[in-house]
Amino acid sequence: MESPVLIYAELLSQPCRSVVAFCEYSNIPYELKVINLLAGEHETEEFIKMNPFKEIPTLAHGDFYLNESAAIVMYLADAFNVDNEWYPKDIKLRARVNAYLHAHHKFTREPCRDYFFYCLVAPKYFAYPEPSESERARLKDNYEKYFSTLDWALEETGFIARTPYMTIADVFAYSEIVQTEVFNINWEAHPRAKKWFETVSLNPVVQQVHAPIRAVIAKGI
Repeated sequence: MESPVLIYAELLSQPCRSVVAFCEYSNIPYELKVINLLAGEHETEEFIKMNPFKEIPTLAHGDFYLNESAAIVMYLADAFNVDNEWYPKDIKLRARVNAYLHAHHKFTREPCRDYFFYCLVAPKYFAYPEPSESERARLKDNYEKYFSTLDWALEETGFIARTPYMTIADVFAYSEIVQTEVFNINWEAHPRAKKWFETVSLNPVVQQVHAPIRAVIAKGI
């Protein structure tokens, strides 16, 4: 009997949402093991044996453990012979998706995550000091400039990896952006990005996986 895929994650985490969405869309059987970061569950001896970096998501497949969301997606695609629109086997299309996944942390995650985390989440939930006025301005400027870069990236096909249809690359980017709606994104200044965001938002799997963070946003983070 094949070992089950265990995904240690929390759906309030952007990378975790992307991995879980990939499993759902690709019909990969998995079990979600929720890790409460605020309770320090990622710092237990048991968890550190799986992932010494103490990060989520973490994959356990039998006695094999893996961290980093993009690496997990690529591993699962190979392990379960995935060939769908989100991660096509066509080598040129897959190469474009992989290219974005390799660039994702610098391209999208850094400006979106840093502004959201250091200006809102970290001071409120992790006892970080409030950023200085100049640091807050720098983070906000990087975040706002990102949307012009996103417009540029979408120019060729309307999707972030320059593919003819939505892929897991779009889900990775969307997962970072969606929670920053608390900052009232100026979508009217970026119509191409707005159209892309609305398109990704309509996907049923994306809606399902992002329901928890949308509920939190609706209540006010």
